[in-house]
Order: sequence, then C-alpha cells, then structure tokens
Amino acid sequence: MEHTVAGAIKEWRKHNKVIGQVKISYKKILRKCRELSLAGGKYREYQGLCAKYQCARLTAVTKGLVPFEDKPFKAYLNKRLSKRRKLDIAHGSLNFIEKTFHPDVLPQLYNVADFGREMFSIPLKNGDKLDVKLLASPFQEEGELMLQLFLGDRRVYSVCFSCTDDGRAYIGGIQGGKDITNDEVKVLTKELHGARPKNIIMSVLYGLLRYFNISTVYAIDSDYHVKSDLVKASYSSLWLEMGGEKQARGWYKLPAQEIKKSIEEVKSKHRSQFIKREGLKELIQINMANALQQITLPARVNYRHSHVRRAAGGCYPAGDFLSPQVAVP
Repeated sequence: MEHTVAGAIKEWRKHNKVIGQVKISYKKILRKCRELSLAGGKYREYQGLCAKYQCARLTAVTKGLVPFEDKPFKAYLNKRLSKRRKLDIAHGSLNFIEKTFHPDVLPQLYNVADFGREMFSIPLKNGDKLDVKLLASPFQEEGELMLQLFLGDRRVYSVCFSCTDDGRAYIGGIQGGKDITNDEVKVLTKELHGARPKNIIMSVLYGLLRYFNISTVYAIDSDYHVKSDLVKASYSSLWLEMGGEKQARGWYKLPAQEIKKSIEEVKSKHRSQFIKREGLKELIQINMANALQQITLPARVNYRHSHVRRAAGGCYPAGDFLSPQVAVP
C-alpha cells in the first residue's frame, strides 16, 4: 500500500505544472547565482559565442556531451582549476574548433556514435593497419577533442585534449582500449618497430599540434585528473619519458616537439629498427598534415606542410618510410 501511495505522489508531482514551473525557476536562479562569480565582459562574450557558433550548438545537442556554456561550472581538465581558468581554456577551445574546421566537417566530428572522422592509417609490418580517427571527445571533462587508434573495430588507444586559439594544448586523459589485451599490445609494439601504441597515439597528437603551430603543451598529472579515483595507471612516467617537466597545480609541461634520439645513441644492433621507427613517426606527421589540410578552413591551412606534401607527391604509401635524417620542415 505504501509503495502504491508513494508511486501515486511521485506521478502527481511529475505532471503537476506548478511544481514544474517552480523547478524551472529554481534552475534559472541557480544558474544566475553561479554566473555571478564570472561576471564580466569575457563571460558575456563567451555566452554570445556559445549561442552563435556551430560547434557549441552541436555539443549542446549531442547526447552525453557537456554543453560549452556549462564548462566553467563542471569538472574540466584538472580538478583544481578555478572557474575563471576553466572559462579561459573553454573560450580558447571554442574559438579554435569553430575557426579551424570546415562547417561541413563539424557534424562528422560530432558523430560520436560512429567515432568521428577517419583521418589516415598507420601501416604495420604484417601488412595490417591502425586507423586514426578524430572526433569530439565523449569525455568532455578531459578535453573537447579526441584522437583514437583502431585495429579493425577495436579501440587500441585514445587521447583527449583541448586546443586554444592562442597556441596552447591541454591533455586531459590518455587510455588504452578495453578490448585489447596486454599480449596484443606487445604484438602491436613489435609490428610498430618497437614503438608502443601509447607512444604512437602521442606521435599522432604531436602531428596535429605541429600542423597548427601549437607549441605550449600541458599534460595532466593523474593525481589531478577530474576522475583521479578511477584512473588506474599513472601518467607521470609517460610524461617524464617524453621530456615533460612537472609544474605547479597538477600539470606537466611537455616539449613543443617529440624528443628524438640521435642514431649515435642507439646500439648498432638496434639501429635498423630505430630507423624504421623514426621513419614511421615522420610518416605519421606527414599523413596527419595531409588529412588536416582536407578538413580545415583556408585560413588554418599550414602552408609549410602543404609544401612538404607537394614535394613528397602526396601521402606516402604503406611501408614507404622516410629516412630519420629527413626532417619535416
């Protein structure tokens, strides 16, 4: 009897128009109160951009994504970020996405269910390939964009990040695929000439950052991750391995470009594999530039990289690697 009465009251409250209006009014008041902490011209401008920009509208209507307008008030990139810092990064990221990608491409990137847009493929020694995909991140708290590596229909690795229109990048998360076993990761490492999949996804990201001349790169310390209690692996060892320097408030500052060993530092018996591995990384840089050139607005096309593409005759075929002495300008 109690359950019946409770259920009836719940249904009555659900359909009662007066209660519904009170809830709506309460939410509006709550929003106004939280916005007081960001009172000022930048937040008003940001609100205007959220209403105007296509990428903000797509974010708002895509299931599971946090609307841009709510980002300063939600978990975002680093659990110690202030509302004003979140606003600063979200404002820059909003401008970057809207002013970078072609309007026809944005709906593809926000087609999260189909994993966004396929960019290019990375050849494996055995003739198979890893597919690189770019999409709006399903984990918006880790950044607006995501790059993924797929082996067939299985996700191997992903990295979430935000880019701002003034040349900054923030890496909010990096994760291996749940369907890939540790033994398969070891096999893939051999197929990638000794490069681990997590290093390859970072090479892919660096290819994107380099294309847009983004040289200030921050990566989150796993202890400061917005869901640090759920992060199983420490990010610190990877960031340090990549030349990162620990900063205050939960960030590592990464080098503007990937650190490269000189061939003299490599033992002679490993040099053949080293040359192929470095050639694979250069192939990633070039093919990323070619792929981005197809989907970015003319003002965003990096003509240094388009020159490389013309000189190279377009994309390199699978297995056709550059010498590590050949630098991508």
